[in-house]
Amino acid sequence: MLLYSWGFFKDCSDRFIDLSPNSVEALLKLDEDRLIAGTESGLISLVGILPNRIIQPIAEHSEYPVEGLAFYHDRRFLGSISHDQMLKLWDLNDILQSSESTVKGQDASSDTDSDEVEVDDNPPRSKKGTKTKNANKGAGFSGSNTFLADL
Repeated sequence: MLLYSWGFFKDCSDRFIDLSPNSVEALLKLDEDRLIAGTESGLISLVGILPNRIIQPIAEHSEYPVEGLAFYHDRRFLGSISHDQMLKLWDLNDILQSSESTVKGQDASSDTDSDEVEVDDNPPRSKKGTKTKNANKGAGFSGSNTFLADL
């Protein structure tokens, strides 16, 4: 599985190789940091993104590839389909609660990856366009109130 940064689709920014020697057939977003992956071997796993790791296996559908994944309306159950023409339901309550406690219990300093991404919380601001922004600061401000008055 390849990960891309938004806007840079010509080259992948990271690779996820631990999932399976087989291809990933179905993906389902759980939240911003985790997804559920169904593989060609029938294995359904909870996968963490950044850090890229398999959190835990959820289930094994059958010897057939997982063709589709979907949540029940309250996300308590996960449904999976395959070539065996059966819909299988998996209870996610215990799985998700145990994985959340594992993720929350980990210390950030225990990560031993040498290729960490450093994020600048205060990026430098562009000087482009500041003259027009500051020049019109006082002039025409009352006109903008009348522009939005009829909304």
